[in-house]
Amino acid sequence: MKTNSVSRVGRRFLLLVLTSAFFVIALSVYGIFGIGMNGPGEFTLTMSVLAVIALVTVVSAGLVFSRSITRQIVSLKDAAERAAEGVKDIHLETESRDEFWGLGEALKKLKDRLDTYVQYVDNVPSPVMAIDRNFNIRYMNQAGSKLVSKSQAELVGLKCYDQFRTGDCKTERCALAKAMKEGRTYASETVAHPSGLEVPIIYTGTPILNGEGKIDGALESVADITDVKKLQNYLSHSVEEMLLEMNKFSEGDLTVSLAVTNDDDIGKLFGGFNKSVGNIHGMIQQLQESI
Repeated sequence: MKTNSVSRVGRRFLLLVLTSAFFVIALSVYGIFGIGMNGPGEFTLTMSVLAVIALVTVVSAGLVFSRSITRQIVSLKDAAERAAEGVKDIHLETESRDEFWGLGEALKKLKDRLDTYVQYVDNVPSPVMAIDRNFNIRYMNQAGSKLVSKSQAELVGLKCYDQFRTGDCKTERCALAKAMKEGRTYASETVAHPSGLEVPIIYTGTPILNGEGKIDGALESVADITDVKKLQNYLSHSVEEMLLEMNKFSEGDLTVSLAVTNDDDIGKLFGGFNKSVGNIHGMIQQLQESI
């Protein structure tokens, strides 16, 4: 943004001072040349009056200038505080298109850019949360808010461990606590119980640094591994079932069979096992009949 050597705000104050000075000089000349004066005493009185007028004029100009600046500074301060609190609809009022107007526009652009970055995180389909060193929630995205059945605004200031209620919460296993203590990222697998649910998760805790480079909190990202756990349990159960039937077969039981309930790779494996056992059973029967 292009700026002049003298700011618009400064020019307004300078104009008031120059106007006052011109007024005082004009009256001084009037008094010096004795226009309308009846003696030295009246001249002295006139100069005293002029000095008072000059002082009052300059002070008044300063007050007007000060109040104008104060109003705009307060407006910018309030806008900055609302932006820090997450308020999206910010309206700045400036008296003219001067430096304060430019500062206000820069603040709004910065707020718009930050809102865009927040939207990136808000639209992540898995929970993301930021906390301070006392485990107070500073931010939680929409996915996390939906999981714990509270609005994003409601969650600010609440304890994180009261929302997710994981097996790691308030223990030395907590990845967020370890991240804030050690200053590096940790991951852990546990079970969360938000809103009365039971959700197996893998989560990471990453330290958050403030402007001085000191750890000021932690960022958590959560992955729901419910489907992964279901698949693990399915595979584990299928393997156990197949090993049981194979042991029976190895002991001479030719009637073993696995129930094929799914048309997937496990189902095909079970079908292949049943077919192999059937073929061997048939071969043994043929051998017995030929003897």
